[in-house]
Amino acid sequence: MSIAVTILGVSLLIVLHELGHFFAARFFDMRVLRFSVGFGPPLIRWKKGETTWQLAAVPLGGYVLIDGMGADESHEQGINDTRSFRNRPVWQRAVVLAAGPVMNWLLAAAFITSLAWTVGFARYDTTSATLGEILDGGPAAQAGLTQGDRVQRVGDTAVEDWDHLVAAIRAHPQQPVLFEIQRRNETLSLSVVPRRADGGDFGVIDVMPPAHIERFGPITGLRAGLVGATSYTTQQVQMLVGLVLGTEQGRLAGLPGIVKMVSEQAERGARYLLQSLAWLSIGLFLLNLLPVPALDGSRLSFLAIEAVRRRPVDARIEGTIHGIGFVLLIGLMVWVSIRDLL
Repeated sequence: MSIAVTILGVSLLIVLHELGHFFAARFFDMRVLRFSVGFGPPLIRWKKGETTWQLAAVPLGGYVLIDGMGADESHEQGINDTRSFRNRPVWQRAVVLAAGPVMNWLLAAAFITSLAWTVGFARYDTTSATLGEILDGGPAAQAGLTQGDRVQRVGDTAVEDWDHLVAAIRAHPQQPVLFEIQRRNETLSLSVVPRRADGGDFGVIDVMPPAHIERFGPITGLRAGLVGATSYTTQQVQMLVGLVLGTEQGRLAGLPGIVKMVSEQAERGARYLLQSLAWLSIGLFLLNLLPVPALDGSRLSFLAIEAVRRRPVDARIEGTIHGIGFVLLIGLMVWVSIRDLL
């Protein structure tokens, strides 16, 4: 059940991304030819106005087709058509392209706001190395660690707070390490084998810091949503920069890996599911702004070149670059997904 909820949640992120493009295009009175929920052969199709809406066979994501946005010149009314994407001012085309990623950012803020208004946030205390929630089946649970244990040493490393604990655990992936803990009035030594993290070559033991639940009112909840989405954005930018510079460890996750990670959070409850979807939505926001061919960021880069040159890049050249980029991107996604399954 959690896997089905996860797939629906991920699809929602992509569909709302495409709705961002759709609403922006319609705001500027551009002609939208098709909006598809899912990919592949259409199962249901209907037409409203000039837009064909469809539900396709593969219910993962979707796409929007805006007249004049492709590489060819064969849009419906020709080069003088003012409702064609290609014939609109650069700034309007930029807004349409940016609207998809912006929708993902706003969606993340909406998820966090809804949490603030309903079930609330878990506020974590990281000033000590006291253990909070112990995830079922994880290395900590298997080793016999319990909520309330105060970790004093990990191997030869003295632990003073949560950051020290995390650093010590990360250094021992798949390696038995002795934890010295204070449990009530006695000191115990337990052997723990941190598992290798799904996203990188470092250890985790599936524990959380101690937490209390905090709920917010209408205004403070909205502020919390905006602040939370901003914080997620900053964290992911720092992680991305760290990966490029080699100061952070991690790896790309394909669809199976994403579904696995989000479904594990869904099993823990609605709070964790919405938090993980908000995190993923921010990831889509940043990913689509990268200047990678076939993504929105690349198209925005071509618009920037057009604005500087005062004439567009040849549509065939741009189309070829996006086409090659799309094939490579799909190939990368397939390779990463296969690696997730191995």
